[in-house]
Amino acid sequence: IHILDIGKYREYKNHFFLVDAIKEMKDVSKISVTIIGQLSNSAERDYYNRLENYIKANDLDNVIKLYKDVSYHEMDMLYKSHDLLVLCSRNETAGMVILEAMAHGLLVLSSENCGLASYLDEYNCGLLFSTDKPSNLSSQIIYCIENQCIISKEGNMSQSVVAAKFSFNAYVHAINKVTETEYQYSIQI
Repeated sequence: IHILDIGKYREYKNHFFLVDAIKEMKDVSKISVTIIGQLSNSAERDYYNRLENYIKANDLDNVIKLYKDVSYHEMDMLYKSHDLLVLCSRNETAGMVILEAMAHGLLVLSSENCGLASYLDEYNCGLLFSTDKPSNLSSQIIYCIENQCIISKEGNMSQSVVAAKFSFNAYVHAINKVTETEYQYSIQI
């Protein structure tokens, strides 16, 4: 199972929680974890360095790889080479990475603290976890390892949901509905 975690190297992204969840797993031979983030200031560099040292101190540097400042063009390949997206944020208004991962057919595991996590529940295309204990996430990952059919099933569901509900055409249709009702005006593409 190839796990992807995308988010700036900042405290609220809660990357240490993911490391702690992996640390709790008895058999990590069946997983690889890629964490991708941005390093644009000294606070993000400090966080990155602490995270890198924490991973090494827990002897997980053969399982968890850190990447920084990955270009937009490389992201498509990275999405396609992973099975799960994990978003451990403590508090996040949206977390657009959820929709990006869904569009690429990844099964998404998100903390309940992310605004877009409600889509996973509403459309039955992902799993939610609480960030009060790392075992909440590690048990979800173990469930995915033991039931790998869920990865493709819910990944396919995710792609269908994004195409039907969150594509550009769906967005234009929703905007047209509002503008036609309120202003008797329609956007033509």
